[in-house]
Amino acid sequence: MAKVNFLVDTDILIDYLNRCHYRSILQNTKIQVYYSVITKKELLSKKGLKNSEKKAILNVLSKLRLINLDNQIAKEYYTLRTKYQDLAKKMLS
Repeated sequence: MAKVNFLVDTDILIDYLNRCHYRSILQNTKIQVYYSVITKKELLSKKGLKNSEKKAILNVLSKLRLINLDNQIAKEYYTLRTKYQDLAKKMLS
């Protein structure tokens, strides 16, 4: 059976690092987990980040696949945000 591809955002990884939430996804060998370069930047730019926290973050990220942003991804993001702009507003309220 092929692996399932799964994209996680910063909040998912923070919950995993702090409370081991989403362990069944992030540690599942049948799931290929991806994260974006933006997520990496957000995790590593935490104010007051301790060296031990940085090592833990990098350790987790080393087991996942990095997605770099390119023009195609940026265009698709814009298309989806435009199409579903009401969704973001509903989620924030």
